[in-house]
This record gives sequence, structure tokens and C-alpha cells, in this order.
Amino acid sequence: AAMAMEDQRDATTQEREVKQVQVSLAEFRDLAINQVTKAVREKEEGSLLFAKGHVTEAEDKYCQALLLLDAAKSVDAVRRKDFRDIYNRIETIELLCHLNLAACALNEKRYEDALD
Repeated sequence: AAMAMEDQRDATTQEREVKQVQVSLAEFRDLAINQVTKAVREKEEGSLLFAKGHVTEAEDKYCQALLLLDAAKSVDAVRRKDFRDIYNRIETIELLCHLNLAACALNEKRYEDALD
């Protein structure tokens, strides 16, 4: 009986840990666009901070944008042909964020970091 209770508790814990959400492709498109929009906002805030000389804060914003984009890219549906526009946008913003991070590193004379 104790073993059955333990198995049931493990199953309940696993159910809480794995939360799978089913959405339609149209809903996912909206979610992906929203994620990309948030990432663009973070990148733009980073650029404003960089222009004001707040390099560390700018780097944080660029990294936050990359995290948002990575989350969007982690869903297989975004690689579908009908999502090519979103995927290309994600890759473009990622590139800009990496270039901006390199500019931050150069500004701080962290030359090795700029190469990464």
C-alpha cells in the first residue's frame, strides 16, 4: 500500500512538472509573433541603454531578447514552411543581438568576448 501511494505521488509530481499545452497553428503563430515583438522591444531598450553608455544594462537586454527568441525557436512548429517569415525574423534579430553584444564587449575592451 505504501508503494502504491509513493507511485501515485510520483505520477502527480510528474504531471505538475510536465505541462503540455495544445494550441492551434493560428494560436501558435500569434504566440510566436508576440514573443518576437517582446524580443525586439528588449533589443531596442538595449540599444537605448548602450547609446547612453549603460553597457552592462544593454548587454542584459540583448541577452533577454536572445532568451525570448530561443524560446520561440524551441518549438518545432516554427520551422514549418508556413512559419518561414517568423523564423527568418527570429534569426535576423538574433544576429543583431549578437552583433550588439560584440559592440558592448568592444566598448568595454573585452576583446575575447567580442569574438564569441
